[in-house]
Amino acid sequence: MDIISRINRWMMLLLAVSVFSIAYNVYIYFSYDNFSTGLYFVWIYSFIYLIGALAGIICIKKVPNIVGNIKWMFYGFVLNALSMAVGLFFWGYYTVVKGVDAPYPSLADFAFILTSVASLIVLVTIMNLYRIQITWKRVLEFLIYFVISSAIIFSIIGEGIEYIFTGFPYVDSGGSFWINIFDIFWSFTDAATASIALTILRVSGGKLFRGLMFYVLGMFAVVAADLIFSYRLANDILWNGDLNDTAFMVAGILYSVGILYTLKDFAQKKISL
Repeated sequence: MDIISRINRWMMLLLAVSVFSIAYNVYIYFSYDNFSTGLYFVWIYSFIYLIGALAGIICIKKVPNIVGNIKWMFYGFVLNALSMAVGLFFWGYYTVVKGVDAPYPSLADFAFILTSVASLIVLVTIMNLYRIQITWKRVLEFLIYFVISSAIIFSIIGEGIEYIFTGFPYVDSGGSFWINIFDIFWSFTDAATASIALTILRVSGGKLFRGLMFYVLGMFAVVAADLIFSYRLANDILWNGDLNDTAFMVAGILYSVGILYTLKDFAQKKISL
């Protein structure tokens, strides 16, 4: 079986799992007991991320022109999808097996941290691929994106930057030390992720091959999912299978489609970098 046929089979598997996940998510919304039915949803859509990661790991050896910086960029794609799949598995373990409604923070968060590493790998390799030098102008541009993104995020999930060292409004003074740490960490991480995505769009001049475009859209979807999660958790209206899980599912589809299109386009030599 040639590599294109293998990639097409992975695409069909992704399509089937995505359709099932979307259908199950709709079922959750209309279910009489959506709290119970939503518990398993995180495990279901985690396979969307896993498909992309496994396809990348298995098929990359069959695409000889994915080399050098392109290979490192692709490793960033795969690491992002794989760490999300592992994190979601741990989240499901806590909610389904342990009976914890919102396991935060947990081992899932330590897996999710790797997504930040993956995004940084992708940014550095993209700058190398497009022969963009890291200058003070680029650094300043990134910092501007970061400050604006941070301001937007804090306006959504907090009341201002003054809460960084005193705890966010939705974490009381007697709250867990780790909750405060992760609240701060994820807020700035989301800002950094959005800034990296904007920087990729900027340095490429918007001329991204379709695999990378799907990946960048996935980054924005993850930021949106994190914000929805934080807002709903802060207001005690979070339940498994709700809007934040829908957003994470969409991000998984975008990431995995990005991985598969990157494999396919390089295999067919449609991309020249």
